[in-house]
Amino acid sequence: MNLKLDEIVSRYRIKYHTSACKILELIVEKPISFEEIKQKLNHIPRSSLRKAKNELRKAGLIKEENGLLKPSRKLEREVNGAEIAVADDEAFSTEEKIELFLRKVCKKEINHIKYVENKGFLEIDFEKLKLFDRFLAEDFLENPEEMISLTEDVLNRMLSLESPKYEKKVRIHVKNIKRRLSIEEISAEHLYKLWEIDGIVRRVSDQYIRITVAVFECRSCGERISVHQERVGDITKPQQCPNCGKKTFSLLKKESEKIDFQRIVIQDNYTLDTKQLAVYLFGAHVNKVKLGEKIRVVGVLKELYKGGRGEYYVDCYGLEVLEKSFEEIEITPEDERRIKEFAEKEDVIEVFKKCIAPHIAGMDEIKEAVVYYLFGAPPKILPDGERIRGDIHILLVGEPSTGKTDILKSVVRISPKSVMVSGGTATGPGLTLTVRKNEFGSYEIEGGAMVLGDMGHTVIDEFDKIKKDHYPYLLDGMEKQQIFFAKAGIIANPYTRTGILAAANPKDNKWDDYKTFTEQVTIPATILSRFDLIFPIKNELKRTKKAADRVFDTYKGRNLDFPITVEFLRKYIAYARQNINPELSDEAEEYLKEFFEKANEEAVMLGMPPLYIRQLISLIRITLARARARLSRVATKEDAERAVHLMSYYLKSIGIDPETGRIDVDIIFTGATKSQRERARIVEKIIRDLEKTYGEARFEEIVNEAERYGLKVEDVERAIELLKRDSRIFEPKEGVYRAL
Repeated sequence: MNLKLDEIVSRYRIKYHTSACKILELIVEKPISFEEIKQKLNHIPRSSLRKAKNELRKAGLIKEENGLLKPSRKLEREVNGAEIAVADDEAFSTEEKIELFLRKVCKKEINHIKYVENKGFLEIDFEKLKLFDRFLAEDFLENPEEMISLTEDVLNRMLSLESPKYEKKVRIHVKNIKRRLSIEEISAEHLYKLWEIDGIVRRVSDQYIRITVAVFECRSCGERISVHQERVGDITKPQQCPNCGKKTFSLLKKESEKIDFQRIVIQDNYTLDTKQLAVYLFGAHVNKVKLGEKIRVVGVLKELYKGGRGEYYVDCYGLEVLEKSFEEIEITPEDERRIKEFAEKEDVIEVFKKCIAPHIAGMDEIKEAVVYYLFGAPPKILPDGERIRGDIHILLVGEPSTGKTDILKSVVRISPKSVMVSGGTATGPGLTLTVRKNEFGSYEIEGGAMVLGDMGHTVIDEFDKIKKDHYPYLLDGMEKQQIFFAKAGIIANPYTRTGILAAANPKDNKWDDYKTFTEQVTIPATILSRFDLIFPIKNELKRTKKAADRVFDTYKGRNLDFPITVEFLRKYIAYARQNINPELSDEAEEYLKEFFEKANEEAVMLGMPPLYIRQLISLIRITLARARARLSRVATKEDAERAVHLMSYYLKSIGIDPETGRIDVDIIFTGATKSQRERARIVEKIIRDLEKTYGEARFEEIVNEAERYGLKVEDVERAIELLKRDSRIFEPKEGVYRAL
């Protein structure tokens, strides 16, 4: 027996093995009729010969022309074992080229599907297809749906022949086509071709089921008809029954072929008002992407009409999640050498400060803090899995025209990945997550600024313009850096690992030195406490003179040296965030601990509230960020000293009780000074006493009683506001109060 033919018959799982081998031995010698084969092999039952012949034809190993059986090109290739350059052989059909490509180039992957793990798909590397046959590759680009469908048919036929028990349908995925199309460039000329499109995931729907082959039953005669369906759109029915000609059918859902699908929406960049594109994912691609991720889609650009209006969408055949944020910036060995050399400068932090809004005079502490904000500290993962954020949150509260927005825009220009939004137009859900209905009536979650800013920076102007009832949406996103969402049947928990730099105006756009910080802002204390540093910016005379000088310098081009290029600074930040994860030195730890303990001892001695642990964690964060900015893997005492300087500057700027002139951190964390809280306790006692006597406490009676304690009307009003805010009292009707 010919060993080569024996191997071929075994590989194709031909049941009548011996009969098939004998038939092939005769056919390979010369074309021969089946009658001659039966005569020459008269010792083999004719039924066995006939069945073996049919199996060989089904496997595509033989063909019949003019009554003669001949070897097919597939058999010739198998017998000769030649590596054929298909591109130059026009005699091969497209189907034969595809089968040869699968057998020769994708053999290892197919064997993995057959014998190891069936993932339900075979991923074709387009570069390998081009090397194999450039014409076949061109067909894939220009007629993708037809070619992918044909490839799936060939692959599944091969699998069923070689593995008779194999039932699961394998689909074709494509990667590495290197024919890019941006969302902004899309036009009608690109329709129905295969493209590679990069984008940021903005919306994600739930998982649904789509029928790919619908089986219908004629209600008149019972004839069953299978109809291949478009992957997107309404289900297509048969026009009429081929048996009886009637037009009424029932859809047999159980017998129909189905596939999981999901709709996502992508956009070119991280801005919120850019062009978007819907992408439909199927099978193994479902639930593989998250909001805010940058992905690469290989798919067919199509059009979908709803209500007479056509929109572009992509039918996905390949999906890759790209590396995100700072890792997207390519850093060459030469870049790395320059970065390390630059980090050796003693004044590296001062150089970075000069890069932050160089046309704005002064603001040294603010610019230094913004430098540390750009670098951030590494997050800390505790043994129980709890995560302490490393990103720094900063709030700038200043009068109009003091340069707040210029600093924000400077960060957006420098940061390797940033999202900027205005609080005047953004809602709480718009900053975090929101639910929208798509054109099919199903729900999708849409990522807001903080989700899109994951692993980067989120910049929010007009932070005070956010509606009061929308601030709670920010709490988990700022501290836990993850949003826990369950609405409209959708459960999601996307990350918001981003530092927030926000700018706001004081009430009436003017600072009042005789009021506390929290009395002059509309931002809730719960949100203020999430910021590591808060800086007030006042339009003072000294600063105004500096600003005027800098304006003239700007217009005359004087003293505006930008010491390094923005491109180099972006690469430096990206390199530091990718590679430098500093730890506290013993000296730095001791310095921070000593400052924290001493500050608290002094506060207690003065009868003021001590610093919170939250402030200590912020100090550690800033210390590590400064070390990272220097590309140091160890945070030194000097790093800790600068962190303490910024924290002290911040507390002295906004944490001073105007009545005592002392630092009171509760101004930030509770929105009230120690003296205001004491007055609130007195007013609460008065309300409870009046309620016991009269059943309620009227405002006029409260004021009369409060005068005995030396409280003025405005003191009582402020105390009542605090008590109502803290749910200690309520107002059943105007001017009447009761305790809770």
